[in-house]
Amino acid sequence: MQKIGGQFALKKLGDYMLSSPKEETSEVEDYTVESTPTGPDTIMIEDADGNELVAYRMDVEVYVVPHRGSPAAALVRALDEPEATQIFTQREGSRISGIIYVPEAREEPRAAASRPEDI
Repeated sequence: MQKIGGQFALKKLGDYMLSSPKEETSEVEDYTVESTPTGPDTIMIEDADGNELVAYRMDVEVYVVPHRGSPAAALVRALDEPEATQIFTQREGSRISGIIYVPEAREEPRAAASRPEDI
C-alpha cells in the first residue's frame, strides 16, 4: 500500500514540476488540490471516491536515467510505466535522500545523420 501511495505522490510531484505554467489541460482531473491551513508543505487532495487525503512534501531529490532523449520525458515514461521501471533509493543513514528512476531502455530508431565533411 505504501508503494502505491508513494508512486501516486511522486507522479503528482513529477506532473507538477514538469508542467508549463502557461499550459492548460482540457481533461478533467480525478483529484482536486487545495492548500491546507497546516502549512505550505502539505496539500489536501480528494480522490475520485471523494475521500480527502493529506499529501506531504518530502525533502527528497528525484533522479532519472534517460537512455536517450530528455530526462523529463524519461521521468514521465517511468511514472506512466511503473512495471517497466526500476526504482532505487539513496539513503543517508535511515533517511531517504533521493529516488532514482531507471526506465527500461527502448529500441527506438535513430535518425540518420551525416557530417558535412562526409558529403
